[in-house]
Amino acid sequence: MILHMLINNEIARDYYYNIIKPLVEHDKDSNDDLITSLKEYAINQCNVTKAAKELYIHRNTLTYRLNKIEDILNCNLDNYDIQLSLQLALKTLESDNLQ
Repeated sequence: MILHMLINNEIARDYYYNIIKPLVEHDKDSNDDLITSLKEYAINQCNVTKAAKELYIHRNTLTYRLNKIEDILNCNLDNYDIQLSLQLALKTLESDNLQ
């Protein structure tokens, strides 16, 4: 319910889209598909081994991608507040089909 309210709030949508926007733009300019890697990482509760298995890639490949995501977004994916913001940004992106 709260997630639905946040996603349907234009200010919140803009805020969360701006968080993820550099990653969306990077994916448009390259074949990295880092959004998918980040989504799978979030879905698997930030467990690199499980996420890599779901993506059918080696865990080192996912670690490389996550480091790249941290560089692009200038953040630390180990930080809980960052994880929460990115998960809400991903949900916003998903609901708006902005990808």
